[in-house]
Amino acid sequence: MIRLHKTALATFASPLLVLGVAVSTICCVGCSDGGVRVTGTVADPRGVPAPAVRVLFRHVEQPSIKANGLTDESGHYTLRRGSEELVPAGAYDVALTPVQTLGDTIPHTVKVPIVYGSFDTAGLRVEVSNASKVHDFAIHASTSR
Repeated sequence: MIRLHKTALATFASPLLVLGVAVSTICCVGCSDGGVRVTGTVADPRGVPAPAVRVLFRHVEQPSIKANGLTDESGHYTLRRGSEELVPAGAYDVALTPVQTLGDTIPHTVKVPIVYGSFDTAGLRVEVSNASKVHDFAIHASTSR
């Protein structure tokens, strides 16, 4: 009877052990890939840094994954997802939109053609990985790019 009990326990525990190891492995793999810190610059048609431009990234395979950044005075941005500066690796569609800011007394808006404001029309796609984490964009004056 004791031998039968051990066999039954081993039969029951074995799949649980395999399941536990599998779940732990999946969790560890997910945790070890904390994401990528993506930075870059945006320049206007003259090559001058473009401040106050919202840079939007949308994951191609998982569109619910989105990140955005705002360019500073030097045209530099860092992507964020909520409070995090890390985004999952993968292909992303990109959109660029101007943000009106109030300077000393005159509102300043970078001229960004409307075509850049949509993921579907901007025509910008990048691959985010540890090897590819700096993405610079140049705004073209023509909307017929």
